[in-house]
Amino acid sequence: MIIVRVHLLRGRSIEQKHQLLRELTDHVTTTLGVDPQTVRVFIVEIDPDNWGIAGMPVSLIRGRMPLGT
Repeated sequence: MIIVRVHLLRGRSIEQKHQLLRELTDHVTTTLGVDPQTVRVFIVEIDPDNWGIAGMPVSLIRGRMPLGT
């Protein structure tokens, strides 16, 4: 069994998450040559209040600085 875990900030649409599940599964099966039934993809959504940058919750700094910097 292959397990892929993705951590995302909450806010993506259901359609985006479903597409991510499909495309990650396709990529893993192609790259590793495994059956799609053996691939599990977990999406862990993080609420912006539950993580921070430089000691400040992301919920407070969203819009003030680009995330990922």
